[in-house]
Amino acid sequence: MGEMVDENAPCKVAMHDGRQLNPPAELESVGFTLRDWPTSVKDFRDDEEVAARYYDEVIRLVKEASGADRVLVFDHTVRSTESQSLNSLEKGAAAAAVPRVHCDYTAVSAPRR
Repeated sequence: MGEMVDENAPCKVAMHDGRQLNPPAELESVGFTLRDWPTSVKDFRDDEEVAARYYDEVIRLVKEASGADRVLVFDHTVRSTESQSLNSLEKGAAAAAVPRVHCDYTAVSAPRR
């Protein structure tokens, strides 16, 4: 398998506020759900604070939303429209926003991760 090449073709798309769906979006029916889930994190650019606080918050959210018994958060990436680099190597720096839906893992790389 090679690299995926994006093909962009302009088209009109109707956008709707997912919070207004009736019935509400659920994992079982549409593959996602929206939840209000407050965080205690004050600075998302502080990697240590994110790992110490947010990981546990996300684990509780995913367990509640999915019914999972076990959830593992192994790292994170902070993204910002102000950055130009897709990968941030500098501590506390943000990576660029990704302009398309994507997956960071392949069928081969995910189990290795």
